[in-house]
Amino acid sequence: MKKLWILFLIFPVVFLSTNSCEDSGGDDDDDSGADSTAFVSGYVFDSETLEPIQSAFVLIMEKPEFNTATDVYGFFQIELELETTERIHLIAAPTSYIPDTSLGFYVTPGTTTDSLILRPVPTGETLMPSGDAASIILSSVEPQSIGVRESGSIEVAALSFVVQDSTGRPVDANHSVNVYFDFGASPGGGLFFTPPSAQTNAVGEVTTYLFSGDSAGVVQVIARVNQPGLPIQSRPVAIAVHGGFPHQDHLGLGFEQINIPGLVRYGETTKVTAFVGDQYGNPVRPGTAVYFTTSYGIIEGSALTDEMGTATATIMSAEPMPWTTNGFSTVTARTVDQNDEMIEVSGEILFSGTPIITVNPTSFNLPNGGSQEFNFRICDLYGNPMSSGQQITVSASGNIKATGSIGFSMDDTQSQASTYYSFAIIDSKIDEIEPASAIVTISTTGPNNKAVFIITGSSL
Repeated sequence: MKKLWILFLIFPVVFLSTNSCEDSGGDDDDDSGADSTAFVSGYVFDSETLEPIQSAFVLIMEKPEFNTATDVYGFFQIELELETTERIHLIAAPTSYIPDTSLGFYVTPGTTTDSLILRPVPTGETLMPSGDAASIILSSVEPQSIGVRESGSIEVAALSFVVQDSTGRPVDANHSVNVYFDFGASPGGGLFFTPPSAQTNAVGEVTTYLFSGDSAGVVQVIARVNQPGLPIQSRPVAIAVHGGFPHQDHLGLGFEQINIPGLVRYGETTKVTAFVGDQYGNPVRPGTAVYFTTSYGIIEGSALTDEMGTATATIMSAEPMPWTTNGFSTVTARTVDQNDEMIEVSGEILFSGTPIITVNPTSFNLPNGGSQEFNFRICDLYGNPMSSGQQITVSASGNIKATGSIGFSMDDTQSQASTYYSFAIIDSKIDEIEPASAIVTISTTGPNNKAVFIITGSSL
């Protein structure tokens, strides 16, 4: 107990010394830059009454020059300067209390860590030693995701666990245990821990570092203690391993529709998706920028990749229209590889026009019980097919019946071979021998608008 009081007596000196240095420093402190500043805040409560403690000294154990005192609500905030991410502990030491120390956590320049709670123990309360290890909980993960090897992203994650006894108290030095780290689900590719096992410290804490391999995916980390008769382990901790930079051999482009009625009207839209992988064939890291351009119409300029490495933009029929390229517009997706060089992939989308129907022959005269075959074509002014969903129907009236391609819907295609069709008519009333007029109607309706062609003739 005396050692604790000695520790407390030092704190006010450090605090006052820090204030005097700040007063003499003038405006030179501003040179550090806002992006190197981090904030740590929280509350200090009496562990017995849970009342806020005013004027409690709070400092960072690893950097005692950064300290403060709580207000009437027990609130504190410490501003500190960092060059890189660091792991720290807080200690709160109000008068007439045994100081309380937080679990270790990571602080990054330019960030705020808040909602920390410290509960010093009144000096009249006796601290009890911990029991044996009974559970393992995750203390912190920093960062939550990493990149594959040589991806340009952070490739290492620090995972801290706390081993507790059956009452939830962190195990002390007398009950220290060795903690082993294992993989649950894993994408493989060379993932490893350093160290693969470690001994808990005086507050039951243990830390390992996860290094990424060359495969993206989700890795599960499990901490376990091989305690005789009572093996315990943590819940699996999921960490995302993202892909690296875009690679030319793993860059593709796809269209929701490759044929839209863009020459019929403005404002027809469809989606264009870039598929972006890294050198290992994994999805690139989320948020990779992809830039889109189109030779005709209008397209969204850029999009960011998702977890699967896809980035999607919308293209719309608008000026300029592809009159000089027979209805075709070239869409290009570009991004930057690991050498800061632009890589790209292109594809074509068809803006189809209104339907034009041509038929051969254009008349008929069926003998009794006879038949006649017809070839017809439905295309736009450039010979291109109609867009998906365009309906085509052939009907007959009189003493005839139509067979063959007489009712169907267009698929999504750019092939001009899909504009040619045929059907036949037959004399459906062979018992009638008097000539009678008959009509064949070819019609189409749908996204590309309507068109009708009528063939007249007779049958016996």
